[in-house]
Amino acid sequence: MKSTYNKRIEDIRQPNPPSKYKSTQRAFAMHIKHPDLYKRPPNLEVRRVDIYNKLFFNNISQLLSSGFPLSKILLGEARWKALIRCFFSENVSFTPLFPYIGKEFVNYIESKNIPIKLPLLLQELISFERLEVDVSLAQVLDEHVVVNKDFIKTNVLNDLNIKNAGRFSWVEGICIQHYTYPVHTLNVSNCRVLAHTLFEGAQFELNVSEHGYQIITYRTYDFMQDKFNVRYEEISPATLQLLDLICNQNISLDDAMDALYLNCSHIKREIFDNFIFDALKELLQKSIIRLM
Repeated sequence: MKSTYNKRIEDIRQPNPPSKYKSTQRAFAMHIKHPDLYKRPPNLEVRRVDIYNKLFFNNISQLLSSGFPLSKILLGEARWKALIRCFFSENVSFTPLFPYIGKEFVNYIESKNIPIKLPLLLQELISFERLEVDVSLAQVLDEHVVVNKDFIKTNVLNDLNIKNAGRFSWVEGICIQHYTYPVHTLNVSNCRVLAHTLFEGAQFELNVSEHGYQIITYRTYDFMQDKFNVRYEEISPATLQLLDLICNQNISLDDAMDALYLNCSHIKREIFDNFIFDALKELLQKSIIRLM
């Protein structure tokens, strides 16, 4: 006669037939994601299911609200909650990691398949608010970010001769984005003002450049506090063109400056050169570009 222990071992080793547990699990998951479309599985207690409904949604809602605080203000509490509910119900996540859920949210917004129509300003602000996290999470070795702390201290801060510096490249992990609106100037105060007019068809006060805005988000090293911080900076189209020539196209600095000066011949060459050198020194100091 088999012992109870051996009987249990045999039961465990038996192939699992299609179980009611799996069916219930799927039904439970669908109800969590779409509580208005899929009913609660009848064999689950109402009180417990309600707890899970609130727990899952509130976790995602709080995570995204902390990651996109200005976007939430601009959209308003009710619309923001509706947008999070759409994301929670419809998005198919590709990562279980909480730090990357914000990126999934941005991808969802940019997919253009959302049922809520968002103004371009809000779409750009959502993208901009996420960049700080993306850059901070970038897999970049710290020595690549600062290039060489001693080198920067002894050379860049002491009038490094940029002209003889050689070739340049981007520091790994930076992000460059073009925006129609000056999202980098938004804050809690002006977002609250804009929120009252953005969805009412009224004109809102926000100065916009016809050329848009080029924003670089980057990691920089704080020598005083001995740590890395994420910063952003607007750069001019001319500076971006220069960086494209010397970093992307690997053109020498002399040739790049000659090419750019063709469109700036109304400026004295000496003044133009000094402007370029000062701009490059600042970019090196901030660890946006580095010497090859």
